[in-house]
Amino acid sequence: RTNDPRLAKRFFEEVRAGTIWINDPLTDNYGGPFGGMKMSGNARELGEEGLESFLETKHVHWDFDDSPKEWWYPY
Repeated sequence: RTNDPRLAKRFFEEVRAGTIWINDPLTDNYGGPFGGMKMSGNARELGEEGLESFLETKHVHWDFDDSPKEWWYPY
């Protein structure tokens, strides 16, 4: 957990992962891309659209609001 935007930005720029959550774990954005990096991607290199498999997209979900969520567990 961090309130420092510079630290969070440094983290998601340096971590090699397909999806990163910052201050809001385990929620998802179904419109965001899904997939691994390096050898964790599978069968994404075939077909015309397969060219995109050679790109590494990073999806960052960053919650600026530090207030408790009504729909989440009451920690």
